[in-house]
Amino acid sequence: QKRLSLKALKDRLWHYSQRHKNLYRVLHAGNVLFKRAKAALIRRGRPCTEFNGSDPIKMAELFSRYDVVSFDIFDTLIRRDVPIPTDLFYRLEEANGLFDFHDNRILAEADARRKSTTPNGEINISDIYRELSEHYILDAEKMIQDELAAEKASCSADPAMYELYRLLLEKGCRMVAVSDMYLPGKVLRDLLDGCGYTGIEHVFVSCDCGMNKGNGALQRFVQSEMGDSLRFIHIGDNRLSDVDGSESAGWSAVWYRKKK
Repeated sequence: QKRLSLKALKDRLWHYSQRHKNLYRVLHAGNVLFKRAKAALIRRGRPCTEFNGSDPIKMAELFSRYDVVSFDIFDTLIRRDVPIPTDLFYRLEEANGLFDFHDNRILAEADARRKSTTPNGEINISDIYRELSEHYILDAEKMIQDELAAEKASCSADPAMYELYRLLLEKGCRMVAVSDMYLPGKVLRDLLDGCGYTGIEHVFVSCDCGMNKGNGALQRFVQSEMGDSLRFIHIGDNRLSDVDGSESAGWSAVWYRKKK
C-alpha cells in the first residue's frame, strides 16, 4: 500500500509540473542528473563509445563491422518540433476543445501503466485512451488518429543521424529500429518512412513485444528473431536503456550525446 501511495504522489507531482514549466525544468534536470550519476556508478571504469553528431564517416566505419545496426527512434533517428514531448497534447487540447486534456492525457498514461498486466508495465495507445474515456465523452478511435497525425506532423529526421543512416545504407548494412514506446510498430514504421528512413529492415517496439530495453529483454528478443549468431550494435540517446541495456544483452552500444 505504501508503494502505491508513493507512486500516486509521484504521478500527482508530475501532473502538477506539466502546468508549471519552471518546476518541470527543475524536476527534469534533477532526473537527468540522477540518471547520469546512476549510470556513472554502474559504469565506473567502463567508458562507453559516444557519438555527438560529428564525424559520421568514422562512426559509419565502426558500425559497418557488425552484422546488424540497431537504432533507437525518438530523440535519436527522429526529433520532434516541441521542447517537451508532452507539449504535443496541448495541440490536441486546442484542436478538439477538450479542457485540461494535456494534463489528463499524461495521467491516463501513468494510470494505464499502473494497471498493466505485463511484467514491465508495457501499454499501447489504445490502453491510454481507454483510461481517458473516464474523463471525457470522446470517440477514442478518432482521438487516436488525431494524436497519430499530430505526432507525424511534429516529427523530422535528426540531421546527424540521418547522415549516419545514409552512409550505412550506401555500405549495404542491415538496420533495425528498437524502441520503448506505446505506439505500435506499424505506426513507427510510417513515421520512419515519412522521415526518409525507408531502409530500416524491421521495427521492434516494447508495446508489441511486451518487454523493454532497460534490462536487455527487448534486445534479446530481437536477437532471437533475427539470429543468435548475428553481431549487433545499438545506438541511442538513453545511456541506461540504450547502452547498459544493450550491453547486458551482449550487444555493443554507442551513446548518442547530441550537441546542445
